[in-house]
Amino acid sequence: MDVVGALIAYVKAASTTAGNNVFGDELPRDFVSTNEPTDSILFRYGGGGGIGGAHKAYGDQRIDLEIYSSSMKGVDDLYMAVRKVLARMPRNTQTVDGKQVHLFYALETMRGVSGREPDNEWPLNMSTWQVLAGEDTT
Repeated sequence: MDVVGALIAYVKAASTTAGNNVFGDELPRDFVSTNEPTDSILFRYGGGGGIGGAHKAYGDQRIDLEIYSSSMKGVDDLYMAVRKVLARMPRNTQTVDGKQVHLFYALETMRGVSGREPDNEWPLNMSTWQVLAGEDTT
């Protein structure tokens, strides 16, 4: 079940200032090589989770969220916008690679912490979410 892909689809459809700059796992190399920080959102699997499991059609998954922008104010503003979108997310279904992923909730387990990304020194905000999701097994 591609929880990250479903979150990307959901956040892209919501109103955030990052537009289409919503990614999974890592920022694209050509995006990073510009050396100019741009409003962007990155979802990564963070491990953890406890409900369901490998043989279930549902489960909770820890997701790490990284927000980048050109300034510390920009990164904090974008974090607050994305936080609002995820915290208020209703139950919904996203199609990822032809499969339906049902998103039930996103619970912020670590509020955003702002700083600078160590390699490029881009403004960065990091938070952690617990997301309950399921998929159709038929």
